Amino acid sequence: MIYLAIAFLIALAIGEKLISNGKGSPTFVTLILWATVLFLASFYETYFYTISNLTLLWICSGCFSFFVGGLFSKIFVDFKVPSTQVRPVRQLFVIPIYIITAFLAINMIKEGLAVNSNFYIGLRIIINYGDPDAFFIAFGYMYYLIYPVFFISAAAYYNDSLNKEAKRRFIFNFLFSIAYAIMATAKVKLLIIFITWICIRAYYKKNSTRLIIFSCLGFMAVFFLSLLALNKLSEGNGIIEVILSNIGNYTIANLYALDSLNFTTISSSYCINEGLDCIIMPFYDIGYFHTNVYTIIYDFFDVGYIAYILTMFVIGFLHNGLHKIAKRRKNSLIIIFSSILYFPLVYQIINNQYTSSKYLVYLFGITYLFHFFRKRKVETLK
Repeated sequence: MIYLAIAFLIALAIGEKLISNGKGSPTFVTLILWATVLFLASFYETYFYTISNLTLLWICSGCFSFFVGGLFSKIFVDFKVPSTQVRPVRQLFVIPIYIITAFLAINMIKEGLAVNSNFYIGLRIIINYGDPDAFFIAFGYMYYLIYPVFFISAAAYYNDSLNKEAKRRFIFNFLFSIAYAIMATAKVKLLIIFITWICIRAYYKKNSTRLIIFSCLGFMAVFFLSLLALNKLSEGNGIIEVILSNIGNYTIANLYALDSLNFTTISSSYCINEGLDCIIMPFYDIGYFHTNVYTIIYDFFDVGYIAYILTMFVIGFLHNGLHKIAKRRKNSLIIIFSSILYFPLVYQIINNQYTSSKYLVYLFGITYLFHFFRKRKVETLK
């Protein structure tokens, strides 16, 4: 049955390509993403167990609903918006943000050293199992300011790639954002940077296969360097085994974790945080995979199948609509918004990042405010 589901998703992806004249789209990425996850899982059905038809139905129905939502947006969405080109955020705003971030990071390092001789392990212990103080809490929210600065600098640079000052700011903001994500010990924050950056670039120039490969290798390098700092690569496992197991933990394992629940929610008594809400989900082990993420579908167990289908339709409609406006009007602000939305889109195979927090609202809002308070060049497309 899993191969029939894969064939269905690939057929939809081919149809989406034809409708989009061979160009990429949020719908195409969603379909290929889920088809890839199912394809990888198909190799393990013999060793583990067969993915249930109900799970496959939810996945295929959600993808089809996303496809239909995108199709409706292609037909009905055609807003005439000005072709606004963003400019880098003024240093008057950026420098204080970076100084405050550095100050918070220094204090975090001191507290990490008080817990463990390896400050990075100390940071992780405090964040995950300790009682983070004001320095940690404030640092955790700084990406609401740092990332919009980077996103705007990326759009400004790719819109005028010959501008040396724009290039310099782009590189510096990119490196600072990476350093922030590493200090936050959160791969989610690292992934937001890489996905949004690649998508912003794609709106201005075609991403080569080499760039995609090097970007993925860059992300993996930073990710595994952080694992090395946390001593998670010193347990006798080879680097290839660690890479494969980590890829499996966030693709194959979460699919099996979802399927193992039989569409019933996990009792809070099993959650790691032991609170009223299941903030840290219990781990699921299968083979040599180890995960505590259950895909976007888990969040819809309580509200039901119809709610999931409608939600995917709305997301497909909105994201494809933004994508269409960004491609046609070359509005840098819309390009940034559409690119940010690719993160929760990709992350749906891990968990729900669309409605699980308000970070999207903050990133959109602060990006707009930075843009609003900067002198802009506006040219209306007719």
